[in-house]
Amino acid sequence: MHSATGGCNPANRSRREKFLAWIDRIVAYTTQHWSLGQFYVLRPVIEPPDEAEEKLAYFHSRFVENFRKSVLPKLEKMFTSGNVLGSLERLDAAETDAEKFNAHREAQWRPIGDINGDTLALDHHELLSHIAELERQISSLEVEESRLESQLKIEQEYVESEMAYVAKVAEIVEQGVGKLQSSEGGQKTFEYF
Repeated sequence: MHSATGGCNPANRSRREKFLAWIDRIVAYTTQHWSLGQFYVLRPVIEPPDEAEEKLAYFHSRFVENFRKSVLPKLEKMFTSGNVLGSLERLDAAETDAEKFNAHREAQWRPIGDINGDTLALDHHELLSHIAELERQISSLEVEESRLESQLKIEQEYVESEMAYVAKVAEIVEQGVGKLQSSEGGQKTFEYF
């Protein structure tokens, strides 16, 4: 069994490739764990003693090779018969299809059986835009109201000052008329006034 990564970025690998790479790492770890040093227990029984190092290295390499040749096909057969690799590929395909399917979807309308509730859900966006428009109109009317109130206040102050002036003029005129009526040559006084 061998890894199908091909030097690709591990984040872009499929589940199948990741699984095969994981199996490769397990086999590599197991064969590395059986180091040449563990074969030195056989040194005393190897004849002739001067060829012991060479024969131990040969035994080690043959062991690793036989391990790979016997274990990897069994693992591959086990994963093939159990359809593990096919299941991993189908899982990747289903995940990709789900991402593509859901990429363009927003909340979907689902009828609940209540006509008012169902149509309210359909009209929700339109109602929100209508509410926003009404809020804009209310705020513009509030601005206009405050402008008119300030203008009305100014005009009311002007009218009150004019009324005070008219009252003062009316008082002066009444005093003048009273003087005219009380004086003896009313016409003469009126002409000078």
